[in-house]
Amino acid sequence: MAFSTCIRFTASCLLLSRQQRLSFPVLCDLRFLSGVSRRTPSVRAVRAKRREEEGDEGRGGDSGNGRCRCCSGALCRTLGGWIEACSPTPTFFIIDLDILALTHQDAIPAVAHQNHSITFSLEIYNPNKRIDIYYNSTDITFHFSNVSVGAVMVGSFHQDFRERTQINGSMNLMNRKLLKAIFGADSNTTIDLEVNVVTVVRYRIFGSKTRRRRIDVWGHVPIGSQGQMNETVKIIMTHHIPH
Repeated sequence: MAFSTCIRFTASCLLLSRQQRLSFPVLCDLRFLSGVSRRTPSVRAVRAKRREEEGDEGRGGDSGNGRCRCCSGALCRTLGGWIEACSPTPTFFIIDLDILALTHQDAIPAVAHQNHSITFSLEIYNPNKRIDIYYNSTDITFHFSNVSVGAVMVGSFHQDFRERTQINGSMNLMNRKLLKAIFGADSNTTIDLEVNVVTVVRYRIFGSKTRRRRIDVWGHVPIGSQGQMNETVKIIMTHHIPH
């Protein structure tokens, strides 16, 4: 600003000197009286100072952006961990369970020579909003009198938010004690069959998967003398061993 003012004042003085025929000392006195500094910085010095200021601003801006990126990443991780901790786990239901065998009259003498099987239907509900769930392999085990009578493994799968997934399966049943308890009992007698589901899940939050979480639930299923589940509604599986 001072340099441009000096240039304009010098040009005005030169024009005045041509018109009034003033000498050079008078011009210097006029410049002095006008308050314009005689030591005007050179163009090279001005450019160097400007480059230095721009460099300082650039370094400050990059470090600020780096700090902002670090802070935003930490904030996203903290928020994602909090959402994961507050997110409800999927709910497991037992829809149907049948033990296919002979009729009640023929079951007792031939129970050791016939192939029996358990057919079941499970339902998994994801109650989360805008959070998908990824399941690893799922182990489904059936217990009678604290003894495992069979197991089935289901492969990994993905479940969208607010979605219900149904799993249907079957397995061979060779436990003679269970078969006698079912088909050798009175028509009004029921037995207790326990179903255990174990899996590992990961949530998808903000486009990335969370750490793995283990799920271990149990269901208490009453079985009648015809090998069918007595309950007509879904059985909710809980996170503790039923008694």
